[in-house]
Amino acid sequence: MMRGACIVAVALLACRPEANAVRPPRPEPPAPPAEATTPAHRPASAELLRTLSVLASERAPSRDDLGALVGRFDRGELTLDRYIDSLVADDDAAARVTPLVVLRKLLSEDAYGAPSSFVLKHDGAPAGGTYYLYQPCAPARAVGVHPWWDLDAEVRVCPDSYLPEQWTQKRPKGEPEIACLSEYAAYQEDGGRCGCGPNLIRCFRDDDARQAAVDSLRAELSGTVAYVTRHDLPIDVIFTANESWRDRNAEFVRRTHVVEWRRDRRPEPVLRDLARWPVAGQWAPRPDASPGQNSGILTAPALVFFMPDRRQRMTYVYDVAWCMEADSFGATPEALLAIKSPDIQIQSAGWHELAARPLCTNCHARLDYGLQFFWGFPNANLQSYFVPELQHAGTGPLYARDIDDPRGSGELNPRGFARLAVAQPEFRRCMARDFAEWALGNRTTADDITALEQTIRAGVTTPRELLRAALRIAARRWSDREPTLPPTASPPTAAASHTVAITAELRQQLEDHCLDCHDGEPSRVDLSPRELDRTRIASMLEEVADGRMPKARALVPAARQAFIRGFVAAAWPGPDGDAPRAYFAGGMRSLPVFAPAVMFDLVHRAVGAHQPARWRMLESNVRPSVQQLTPGVAASIGLEAIHACREAHGGRAGFAQCIDEAVRLHNVAVPTGE
Repeated sequence: MMRGACIVAVALLACRPEANAVRPPRPEPPAPPAEATTPAHRPASAELLRTLSVLASERAPSRDDLGALVGRFDRGELTLDRYIDSLVADDDAAARVTPLVVLRKLLSEDAYGAPSSFVLKHDGAPAGGTYYLYQPCAPARAVGVHPWWDLDAEVRVCPDSYLPEQWTQKRPKGEPEIACLSEYAAYQEDGGRCGCGPNLIRCFRDDDARQAAVDSLRAELSGTVAYVTRHDLPIDVIFTANESWRDRNAEFVRRTHVVEWRRDRRPEPVLRDLARWPVAGQWAPRPDASPGQNSGILTAPALVFFMPDRRQRMTYVYDVAWCMEADSFGATPEALLAIKSPDIQIQSAGWHELAARPLCTNCHARLDYGLQFFWGFPNANLQSYFVPELQHAGTGPLYARDIDDPRGSGELNPRGFARLAVAQPEFRRCMARDFAEWALGNRTTADDITALEQTIRAGVTTPRELLRAALRIAARRWSDREPTLPPTASPPTAAASHTVAITAELRQQLEDHCLDCHDGEPSRVDLSPRELDRTRIASMLEEVADGRMPKARALVPAARQAFIRGFVAAAWPGPDGDAPRAYFAGGMRSLPVFAPAVMFDLVHRAVGAHQPARWRMLESNVRPSVQQLTPGVAASIGLEAIHACREAHGGRAGFAQCIDEAVRLHNVAVPTGE
């Protein structure tokens, strides 16, 4: 039955255009003369108004509300600019949307080392029974403990699951120390096991309690972004503030980190005071154990312990702050092994050489100099709390593209890093890219990002202002998009031996846009030869078509089209060029889709279901500009629709109609006006 229902749901989504297709815009009367100066003031279709509402608030207006809005536009009582202003001013923009825009994949995964993974088991015996981590024990051997979750009660715990004075595992000589509060400690099967510690601070009483803490740490990220948005603070504050938004669970995790660092055997006063913390959360300072320890979302446990080691952590820091991802192109095992270091992973020995080595420097100048600012936060797999004694003193440099691209120096602590990072053009470009791609999806161009970037004023522009500007770009694009070429062919492929002669005209294109970087340097793709392999040309065109190249100067659309068409004509002459021309110049893209969290929410709201979505999609881990309607997305939405309709309708009555409503295309794809 489930399999059949799944097929029905996916078929409804993918194969029933009469039920799900985006309706064409209704005929619109001429705009009033006073409002005809900008496209954003034209009357709008119902589909555009619905789309803007979803992008601004994650909510779709009802049919009646949408009809009333269209009427107001038709009568000249409302303009797109004023409509967008009202959407962005709503609290849903702060609470639901801007966290998804800024944090992206950080909200779709659990941190590697926070909170603790220790979860107690219970023997089920009457009269209270006994808690244990590893194996049950005889009731007579259990000891009484006042647990952190109810300090006025007493529970019985097996002695090997308590161990209130053990802070690190017992490890063989020569092996790295593993703290009891770390990712590895919870999964050790040898004699070096840890216990729950004083007042059982390392352990949760059941899986639900731990999941609540996981959700709270993720909510610290989203709540911090929401607070900054709600109070119209500069977007920089998301990364530089000492304060964060924390509910009681998140504050408990912060305090346990302090207890672990101090090795406090009697933490009850610190824990008892926690009862005064608002359950729902508050914006509050984080006491620094050393200067600059806390800095916005960058030092929230859900980010700083997101990955197991320091370098991996920095890839996420740079991704969220600069939209720069790790690039291992051309890296070889031999290059790494050539570094004479006994411990390049845990202690990062030899990092200066790694950061300066050709090719390696393209990432490691940024990563390894950056991680020095966060040295007080150890590898999460070995120690999941801040150690102020480890934090470097003094100042240190920051690099961007490579070792030849210094960006100044700052105090060697997380806040020093953040202040340097938000002052760089990469930060402004990244924030513009995040909001542009949220509004435009896979239709985003480099020009869109540049237009949004030019509105940013360092230390002034707020998340609301960026969301407003991005939605206005989307609205203006609604009625004047160029049609895309139909997807009639697959990406071009060619035998690796097929070479293309570079004419004088093509050579000039390369010199104008590419050869300042790709002129034979060992660490980069070489585009300087007089003949180029056709597969290399295809790879180059992929980068240019998507706007990723050239990095230094984005091509305007006309220049990009001329570049693409010239190389396509040379590499695939005659009719053979139709498919690659359609692919590279026309895009051959599917429809853009809403963020997975938004799609699931729209499905649930469409049918009146209230339970949270059952799925996490891998699409959350990629940028909105490459998210599009695929069979995988259709299948996931179909499955979620089945669960939502079962909750909403129980039996079979109305089930098929519910599925039909849930999987309507406008709950999944972003209408483009094309």
